[in-house]
Amino acid sequence: CTENMWNWKSGEPHACEAACSKPSYFADLIDAVNDPSFKGCLDLGHANMFPHLGIDVPSFIKMAGNRINCLHIHDNDGCHDQHLTPGKGNIDWKQVLIALKEIGYKGNITSETLAYEGGLNGLISTLKEEVKVLSSFRDILQKAD
Repeated sequence: CTENMWNWKSGEPHACEAACSKPSYFADLIDAVNDPSFKGCLDLGHANMFPHLGIDVPSFIKMAGNRINCLHIHDNDGCHDQHLTPGKGNIDWKQVLIALKEIGYKGNITSETLAYEGGLNGLISTLKEEVKVLSSFRDILQKAD
């Protein structure tokens, strides 16, 4: 499995390209390995960090298509890898879910939210919110059209 990643260079105002950061790189690598057991983990927060390259999350999903077998779910401001709860950043989650339904996504969904405040109680509150969000995503993806 490969994951779309990002790089940061001192003095740059945004994320820089890295392994599989562009949809074409992601797809080409998986296709080049040419093994049905080798798929991709699409990190939706990482995919959202390249608007300056004309990359948007729904288009990344559509281009990667059936090469994706797992998702890392988190949100950000379109620049930094903040690992926010979905809805707390600027990812268009409605369009993301439409794209996932279009490709018939049935793989795993992993929460990667890290941002919380208030110690253990803050963590518990954030996790409860995250469970609600991810459960609604699951329900939408499983719902027949």
